[in-house]
Amino acid sequence: MDIPVVNFNAYKLGEDQIPDERLSIMIEEIKQAFTATGFVFLENTGIEQQEVNRVMDVSKKFFLLPEDTKKLCARNSDHENFNDGWVSSEIERLNPLRPGDLKEAFNISHLDSVLKWPSDASIPEFQEVLDSFFRRCKALALRVLEVTALSLGLQRDFFVKKHKLIGTNKNCTTLRTLYYPPLHKVIVKPNQIRCGEHSDYGSVTLLFQDESGGLEVYSSNARLILNL
Repeated sequence: MDIPVVNFNAYKLGEDQIPDERLSIMIEEIKQAFTATGFVFLENTGIEQQEVNRVMDVSKKFFLLPEDTKKLCARNSDHENFNDGWVSSEIERLNPLRPGDLKEAFNISHLDSVLKWPSDASIPEFQEVLDSFFRRCKALALRVLEVTALSLGLQRDFFVKKHKLIGTNKNCTTLRTLYYPPLHKVIVKPNQIRCGEHSDYGSVTLLFQDESGGLEVYSSNARLILNL
C-alpha cells in the first residue's frame, strides 16, 4: 500500500478558478485518501521546492548557532504567545511513553507576536523567509480545507470560516521548522527516538521534508507503516 498522490495543479496557489470537472475529481481523490490512509501526497501545490529549500537552509543556519544565542529566542510557556520560539532537544515528548524527542524546533504561530527573532548577522533573512512561508502555507491549507469540506458534503467555506484567525493570538496554527542534530555526542536513552509517534492536534498538517527521509505514517487502521 502506497501513500495516495493527488495532483493539486488545478487549484494550486495562483489559480483562483478551478474547473468543475477537475474539482469533482479532486474531491473524490481527497476523500478516498483521507478515508483509506489519512495522509496524502499533494503535488503541484504552487509552493515550489526552492521555497522549501530556502526555509530549510535558513533554519539550519539558526539551529547551528550557539545554544546561548538560541536561548534568547526560546519558547516561553508563561508568555501570551506560549508556543512561539525555539525548543531545545529533549524538551518535547510527543509519545509520553518515551524519553524526550531528540530534535529541536522553532515555532511561529502569531504573525503579529512579539516573538524574539534571532539577531545574528549570519541569517538576517530568517524572519522574512519564515514569515513569508507561513503565509504561503496558510493560503494552501485553506484551499485544502475547502476541498475537504466539499468531500464531506459540506459548504465549501465550512472549515475556512472556522480558521479565520490563523496567524493571530486567537489561533494555535503553527509553522514548525525542525532540526535533528547529530547524535555522536549524545547518550541515547532506551526507547528514545527522534520524534515520538503521535497524532497531530490541528485540522490539517502540511508536511515538508528534505531528501533525508526517515518519516513514517501509520495507515488509518494503524496496521501498516508507510515510509515517506
